[in-house]
Formats: sequence, C-alpha cells, structure tokens
Amino acid sequence: MLRLKEGDTALPINGKITSAAAGNPPRDLTGCTVVATLVAADTREILLSRPVAIVDATGGAWRLDWQDGETSRPGKYFLEISVTFPDGHVAHAPTDGFLTVLIEQALA
Repeated sequence: MLRLKEGDTALPINGKITSAAAGNPPRDLTGCTVVATLVAADTREILLSRPVAIVDATGGAWRLDWQDGETSRPGKYFLEISVTFPDGHVAHAPTDGFLTVLIEQALA
C-alpha cells in the first residue's frame, strides 16, 4: 500500500514489469506504451488514466509522477498498469489484484 497526503506530488510511484518466466526477469519495454489507471476503490470512478514514464526500457522500469490535482481527493484507490507491446499484445500489472493507494487528508 502506498500512502500519500492530499495534494502530494513529490512522491512518484516506481515499478517494474516482469515476466512470469523462471526468476521473473524484467520485460523489455522498448517501443511499448505504459498506462497507469487509478480508480476509486468504492465506486471504480477513474481518477486518472494516462501514460507513465519508461525510465529503463530494457530493465522494465516505469515511473508515475503525480500531476497537480491527481492527489486532491482523499480516499482509497486502486492502481493498475497496462502495457501495450509493439506487436499489439497487452499485459496488466499487477497480475493479482491491484496496488492500493491511500490518499489521506492533509491538515493544512
């Protein structure tokens, strides 16, 4: 679970797409499109759905940098990453459940 305060934009989410092969090697993201989707846990309302940065294509690494307004609503959210490969195939991560993001109300 990732915890943020309302209005936080300084804490990116970093992740890695791996293969189901033995040892879970990273997937090569060269030429891929990687999209993050964040939905409200209770209503499934989409808070964001946009491309994220690929920070190491051959290492499967990506980063979601928060933009103004994306953490302005306190609540519990689910994050899923979808990867579209150059051949058109699509994979989602995590493969089991979602990454939970909790945005807590800020005091000021």
